[in-house]
Amino acid sequence: MKIYRIAAVMLTLLLAVLPGCGNSGSNKMDSYARTEVATAPGEAKNADTAGQAAESTADAGSGSDSVGQVTDPNRKLIKTQDYSVETKEFDKFLDELNELVNTSKGYVEQSDVQGSTDSDSGNRYANYTLRIPVDNLADFKASIGKRVTITHFSEQVQDVTLNYVDTESHITALKAEQETLIAMLEKAENLESIIAIQNRLTEVRYQLESYESQIRTYDNEIQYSTITLNISEVEREIQVSESFGGQLKERLSRNMYSIQKGIYSFTLWFLGAIPYWVVAGILILIICLVIKAIKKHNEKMDLIEEEKTGLGKKPHADADKKEADENKE
Repeated sequence: MKIYRIAAVMLTLLLAVLPGCGNSGSNKMDSYARTEVATAPGEAKNADTAGQAAESTADAGSGSDSVGQVTDPNRKLIKTQDYSVETKEFDKFLDELNELVNTSKGYVEQSDVQGSTDSDSGNRYANYTLRIPVDNLADFKASIGKRVTITHFSEQVQDVTLNYVDTESHITALKAEQETLIAMLEKAENLESIIAIQNRLTEVRYQLESYESQIRTYDNEIQYSTITLNISEVEREIQVSESFGGQLKERLSRNMYSIQKGIYSFTLWFLGAIPYWVVAGILILIICLVIKAIKKHNEKMDLIEEEKTGLGKKPHADADKKEADENKE
C-alpha cells in the first residue's frame, strides 16, 4: 500500500510539474520567436546597410581603379597622333614648326616637301614625322591650332604595360642566371664544364641584350609620342564651325569660291592659250583655201572634159529629136 501511495504522490507531482515546464518552454520558444521577429527587421536593415556599404566600397574601389587606369603613372602607354592641316603661309609655318618642335623639346624624325611655287597650281605639300615628349602634347596641339587650320586629328593609345613588365621580369631572371653562371664558372674545374657554362652564359647575355634593347625602345616610344603631320598649302583656309549657321555659311562661301576659282582658271587657260588659237586659226584658214582651190580646179577640169566630149551640145540634140517625134505623130 505504501508503494502505491508513494507512486500516486509521485505521479501527482509529475503531472503538476509538466504543465509548468511545458508553459515555460513554450514561453521561452514564443519569446525567442518574438525576439527573432522583432530583431529581424533590424538585422535586415543592418544587412542592407552593410550591403550598401559593401557596394559603395566596391564602387569606390572600382572607381579608384578606373581613375588609376587613366592617371596611374606606372602604366606604360604609347601615344601616336595624326594631323592634317591647311595654311596660306606655307614657308612661314614650316619655320614656325621647326621652332615649335625645338620649344617642345622634341625632334624631327622625317620630313618631305613636295611641289614648287613655280608650278601652275602653286600648291605645295609637306609630310612630317615628329617625336614630341608626351607631357608637351597638349601645348603642341594648342600651338598648332593657333597657326594653321586643323582639318583632321586622331589619336591612338597603346597600352604596353603587360609586355613591359614581362620584359623586365625576363631581364631580372636573366641577370640572376648570369650571376649564377659566373659563380659556377669560377668554381668549375674541368674543361667540359667551363665550355658548357660559357656557352650558356653567351646565350644569356645575348637574350639579356635583346630584352634590354626592347625596354629602351619601349621607353623611347612611351616618353616621346609619334606625330604625323600632313601640311597643305591652300589659297583659302577652311573656317571650322560647330553651329549650323556657321557650317552653312562656310559651305556657301566654299562653293562661291569654287565657282570663282573655276572662272578664273578657265579665263587664265583660255588667254594663256592665245598663241595656240592663232596657230590653229592659221591652219584652219590654210586648209579652207586649199580645199577651195581644189574644188575650183576640179570644176574647171570637169568643164574642159565636157567640152572635149561634146556633152555640152547634148541638150540641143535632145530638143531636135523631141520636135521630130512630135511632127511624125
